[in-house]
Amino acid sequence: MDSKIHKCNKAMAELLSKPRKDIEGATCREIVDGVKCPIEECPMVRLKKTERRESEIPVDPLLDNDSNPDGPVHVVSDITERKKTEDAMKRRTRDLGERVKELRCLYEISKYLGQPGVSSDEVFQKSVNAIPPSWQYPEITCARITLGEKEFTTPNWKETSWKQSADILANGKKMGAIEVAYLEEKPEIEEGPFLKEERDLIGTIASMFGNFTERLRVEEGLRESEEKYKAIVENATDFIFLIDKNDKIQSLNIAAAELFGKGPDNLVGKSIFDMFPKDIATGYSKSIEKVFESGKTRLSEARLIVGERDMWISASLNPVRDHKGKITAVMGVTRDITERKRSEEKLQKTVSDLERFNRIAIDREQRMIELKRETNEFLRSTGKKEKYRTPVTESVKNKGGA
Repeated sequence: MDSKIHKCNKAMAELLSKPRKDIEGATCREIVDGVKCPIEECPMVRLKKTERRESEIPVDPLLDNDSNPDGPVHVVSDITERKKTEDAMKRRTRDLGERVKELRCLYEISKYLGQPGVSSDEVFQKSVNAIPPSWQYPEITCARITLGEKEFTTPNWKETSWKQSADILANGKKMGAIEVAYLEEKPEIEEGPFLKEERDLIGTIASMFGNFTERLRVEEGLRESEEKYKAIVENATDFIFLIDKNDKIQSLNIAAAELFGKGPDNLVGKSIFDMFPKDIATGYSKSIEKVFESGKTRLSEARLIVGERDMWISASLNPVRDHKGKITAVMGVTRDITERKRSEEKLQKTVSDLERFNRIAIDREQRMIELKRETNEFLRSTGKKEKYRTPVTESVKNKGGA
């Protein structure tokens, strides 16, 4: 076999970009491999790039009439589109794998951020350990989270030149940063050795941490407010309580509980009908119902008898709303005004006494004037001079003088 090409079709000539006359008569190695010397082996399948085309070249024996090998038959197939599709599939498979890693990372961090009963330090440490597996080269990836003076790192953390970072912002203020670094140099692609998607991922993680930090700040503020409110309520001398729509006590302070001679825990869940006389409880129930219906505060003063204690109270019933504005309870603030009432009663008695004394004094003065007038009239009738001055005589003198 001389390895010369005896025949080739038009498609083969176009693939090799040569005239058929230049191909036919030439050897395979000259056309396919570009060499004149024989090659040691002729592979059954050879991939040959020609003008950026991909080809597959199976080799079959060509037999003579006696079934002896007379030469090879090469059938060259253009598999460029198939190769492009395979390469695209490989890229998509690789990209899909990267996205799966990113989603797994976000899921893990989201789980840690929402885990109850775990300290924030533990949350950040678990989160930073979840970051490296989602980058391209997890075996050489390290990470660090800084928040104020605190720092959370993977065990292999090291400052390198191949690093990307994102700020952690809470309410527009920088609270810290996330850094991801490679321990070895890798080929540059989109952002140094990092993918564009990795930039998006670190930004998303930073945003999650920012929201978590802001939530911690708000929760701490609420906790402090609740503690202050609780301290104020618990130490108040007023009777403070929460009542639901069914007239049951949801909570009450120590002063209110002591009014009944019990602890707060022993009264929560009880109905006001179990705590007050029926007529008083019925009045309270109607007032509470009106607050639920109108959404407005109701003020009242009433006499209250609890056990052996007889007192006057000033009550304020206020609607308590949830975050949607729905009234969920009524808060009652009741103050003992017995002393004020007693003072008012004393004052009223004093005023009444003064008014009575004033009336007596006026009557007495009026009677004295009458007696003086009668005396003057008697003296005048006997030809004598008037002895007393009265409003009438003073008026006459004033007119005469004028």
